[in-house]
Amino acid sequence: MLRNIPNLYSQQDILLCLETVGLGEAVHFIYAPAAHHKHWRRTNLGYAFVGFKDPMSVEKCFQLVDGMVATSGAGQRRLGVVLADVQGYPGRGHSSKKRKVKPLIMQKDAP
Repeated sequence: MLRNIPNLYSQQDILLCLETVGLGEAVHFIYAPAAHHKHWRRTNLGYAFVGFKDPMSVEKCFQLVDGMVATSGAGQRRLGVVLADVQGYPGRGHSSKKRKVKPLIMQKDAP
């Protein structure tokens, strides 16, 4: 899980961030829950779930992304990387019909 993501980052922006450190091809999915408010445009909640295709990529993410500075129009934020309590595709065991933002999935046949 990535924490402290700039609120204006889309799932595509998060993928771009991971691609800059060479992890783009290792990503299976990205899911950044969105906040919806009638007076604001859609933003993320400041965190995202990222699934990798193999355990080595998770370790690389800790090494390369934890502490990395992400820049947006509103300033800079230092990203944090933590293991999520629930591992796997963000839809197993949860109702994905209610989601306004669907996970960004790179490869359908990955775990």
